Amino acid sequence: MSRSAFLAGLITAVFAKTKHATNQYSNNGVDKDELNKLSDELSKLRSELKRQSSTREHDIDIAAIAEAEQAAISGKEDEVASWLSKTGQWTLDVATKIGVSVASAAIKKAIGA
Repeated sequence: MSRSAFLAGLITAVFAKTKHATNQYSNNGVDKDELNKLSDELSKLRSELKRQSSTREHDIDIAAIAEAEQAAISGKEDEVASWLSKTGQWTLDVATKIGVSVASAAIKKAIGA
């Protein structure tokens, strides 16, 4: 499966689960509004992660979230899942705690949690 197909499935599944799915998809099957929602939530998550960071490993997760956010903003769907897969359980825990459900679901799927 290509990375683009994986990401399209990932984001579609996340939005179907969170009841934000639409029928207006781009060529790769991912709606631009979905990427915008994900990038907004990743921005909120990045801010909270920076507030809580206390280790180098946390800083690495923050950098991966920033890269995933930028990829989503740029419409680079194939890069979003790749960057999210570089995060860890701490990032997922913080995302879940602050209620960014779309980002939480995407991270969970990307890290296989």
